[in-house]
Amino acid sequence: MFQFNGYLENFDPTNFDTSSSTDMSYMFQSCSKIKELDLSKYDTSKVTNMYYMFGGCENLEKLEIFNFKKELLICVICSMDAKN
Repeated sequence: MFQFNGYLENFDPTNFDTSSSTDMSYMFQSCSKIKELDLSKYDTSKVTNMYYMFGGCENLEKLEIFNFKKELLICVICSMDAKN
């Protein structure tokens, strides 16, 4: 959705309805200017794929994903690039 958007610095997910979403893979890939994301209100109950969702988000310092499906959190964590 926002993949490779190097200009995206702020993101307000308030008006996003994710209740029907099944695939969030690569959603924020390479959004390198984002520092904080609060996706705690995202409904991920139907999501089956979150692979590389935050890959390349090298400046991401704070990520709130409290309501994400537990089964998919490992995909989210593995998709994040480690900082040197």
